[in-house]
Amino acid sequence: MASSSSSPMHPEVVASNFTHVIPNFTTMNPNSSISSIIVSNISCMVPTKLNHDNYLVWKALFAPIFRRHKLTGIADKSEICPPPYLLDRSSQNIGIHNPSFEVWYEKDQNIRIWLNSTLSEDIIPFTVGVTSSRKLWLNLEQHFGGVSTAHIHQLRSRLHSVNKGDLAISEYLQRIKGISDALMAVGALVSDHDLIVVTLSGLLNEYDSFIDSIVLQISST
Repeated sequence: MASSSSSPMHPEVVASNFTHVIPNFTTMNPNSSISSIIVSNISCMVPTKLNHDNYLVWKALFAPIFRRHKLTGIADKSEICPPPYLLDRSSQNIGIHNPSFEVWYEKDQNIRIWLNSTLSEDIIPFTVGVTSSRKLWLNLEQHFGGVSTAHIHQLRSRLHSVNKGDLAISEYLQRIKGISDALMAVGALVSDHDLIVVTLSGLLNEYDSFIDSIVLQISST
């Protein structure tokens, strides 16, 4: 009869002898799945599909989702990917799947699916060859983050150069509102004070008395 010392150890017993070498990863709850958040739900939470001009708005919509489901660490890489297999004391692979990696991988791939489902058709090619949500996130940021910034600068320049000229006052105010709304759409809010300054600055000399009265009211508040 074989001695108990020669009997093969159950994988869970083996795993328990080695999980101490990766404590930061094995404390994750395998039941904390986020797969229940289906694509249709993401489409409701992120109704804006990413295009060449709205990256900042699109990114801002994802921020609370990542925070709510504790996924920010995967998106910004502060939550490091665990090793796929458990390691022994000398960091050697012992051939047993790491449950913490399975949890991490599920989160990572769900984020990828979410991101892909919120891209406009002409942005889809930027996902080719990308295998992780972090790489996809960085890829989109590198391609469209700068574009959005340049677009904001362009809109701000247009806002500050608006003049009434021959426009009716209603058309003039609508033009300012249109640019302001475009800035808000890319996540760049325009304060009420800035809108007042821009509006008054673009008026003709015939509005000087009106401008003076508004400036007086503002300075007295």
